[in-house]
This record gives sequence, structure tokens and C-alpha cells, in this order.
Amino acid sequence: MSFSGRQKSQHFVLAYFITLTICLTKKMIMKNIVLGSTSEHKLMALKNACINLDLSFEILGLKTKSGQNEQPIGLDETFAGALTRAKSVQKKYSQDIAVGIESGIISTTKSPLISLDLAVVVLLYREEMIVTTSSGMVFPQKYFNIAKRKGFKENTVGGIIASKLGGDATDPHLTLSNGLLSRQETITKAIEIALRLLFSSKSNEDLKA
Repeated sequence: MSFSGRQKSQHFVLAYFITLTICLTKKMIMKNIVLGSTSEHKLMALKNACINLDLSFEILGLKTKSGQNEQPIGLDETFAGALTRAKSVQKKYSQDIAVGIESGIISTTKSPLISLDLAVVVLLYREEMIVTTSSGMVFPQKYFNIAKRKGFKENTVGGIIASKLGGDATDPHLTLSNGLLSRQETITKAIEIALRLLFSSKSNEDLKA
């Protein structure tokens, strides 16, 4: 079957229009993942989680407040901080995936006293909320006690560790593990799990398009 020059031109225009429509449709349904923080560690953790899961999203960072002390203590404060950050993002980016991350100290109340640092990750998308935590790392009790005496409102245990041992106050994991493990790595895994759970939900089929 042969086509005239005019027919070929019409078919080319039709094919171009269909291709353009498909591209525009895909672009319209693409979502951003917006993090309620401008922390380099948290942004890199989110980026690496997406890379590990082979996800192509534009990642944005939005400065937010947690509503908690500089050093959150207990699961209630840590979760509340992450949720507040995620909700702040969702108010501005209602059609995108909102992420809130907050690190806090979870302590035992009986001997032996243990202070465990972990991060809570909250993902919000539409009406759904996914919550995960990073693997924890025990912080030396003496540094926890110093931060407590100084006041958790303005002092973190990570900051005390950095003042005594050196290193980055926002990544005491790297210092305490002698360079073997960073806080960013632990948060990356927590984000990966949260994203897997979000994408596995049948109510979020549009994210898989």
C-alpha cells in the first residue's frame, strides 16, 4: 500500500500529535518528592533512596520548622517533628509526595541507661501516611547527660559529641563508628522502605504511571 505525499504528511502530523500528547500526559502526572528540610544529609538520603529504587522524581527541599526542641526526646516528640515537617510541605505542594524527617533520642528509663538515636520518616500523599524509622545508634550516655544539663532546647547530643570528639555535629554516626556508618545511610534505608510501602498501595496506581 502506497501513500501520496499529502497522506504521508497527514500521517506524520497525526503520529507527532499522538506522541506529543503521550509525552505531555506523562509530564502532567509526574510528581515531585518534596522534603521538609534543606539539610544536605537528608536531601542526599532521599536522592539515594530514589536512585536505589530506580525512581525518577524531581526532589525539592523546603525549609520547615519541626515545632520541637533542637534535640527531640522520645518517640512522641520525634514523630511529631517529622509529621509537622511533612504537613508543612503538603500545604504548599498538595499534589506531590511530602516527606518529613526528624532525628531524636529514645532512652530507657531503667538501668542500664541507653540513649538511642534514630530518625522518624513520614511520607504523606493524598490521604495516606507512611511512617518508618531508621536503624538506631547508641550514643554514649555521658554526652547525652551533658546535653541534658545544657538544655535540649538549644543543644543536641550530636553537637556535644562533635565538641568533644570532633566531626560533624549533624552526623555523629560517622564519628562514633570511625567512618563506617553515616546518619545519611541509615536514613536512606528508612526512606526506601517508606517509598516501597507507598508504591505498593493499590490506591496510588497513578504514581506507577
